[in-house]
Amino acid sequence: MWNNLDRDGKFLLGTVLAFLSAILYGISQVIAKKGVTEYGVPPVVFLFVALFFATVLMFISGWPGIKSIRYFPRKQVLLLAGAGLTSGLSVTLLVSALDRAPVVVVTPIVALNPIVSLTLIYFFLRRLERVTKRVVLGTGIALSGAIFVIIGSTDL
Repeated sequence: MWNNLDRDGKFLLGTVLAFLSAILYGISQVIAKKGVTEYGVPPVVFLFVALFFATVLMFISGWPGIKSIRYFPRKQVLLLAGAGLTSGLSVTLLVSALDRAPVVVVTPIVALNPIVSLTLIYFFLRRLERVTKRVVLGTGIALSGAIFVIIGSTDL
């Protein structure tokens, strides 16, 4: 079974990269909370500076392939723009939430995004990815954990 999942090491590499992404995303949320609360940086200003440096990093890493974008059909460019806009808006809302609520509450709520992803995958990406019972069960367990963290973080 593992051989079917790990063609050319892509699955393993993708999993490792996902864990690294989760670690860095968690670190960035703590940094954002510290910046907007302890140092009083307005969330939009904090986000502007953070995304500026992210843009510089992405520009450097994406430069070799940037010329190919002119050959993309308009539909693909609109799809990329939509992904960028939703991503930018989500990070803006995240930093604004961190300015107003504890990290231990905000982070689990943001971690509920797999529910949205699984729903959209089921409707739009059925040919590319399978949503199995195990994946749905794992998402349900993660959702339960997030709910318990939120409940445990509030004073009742």
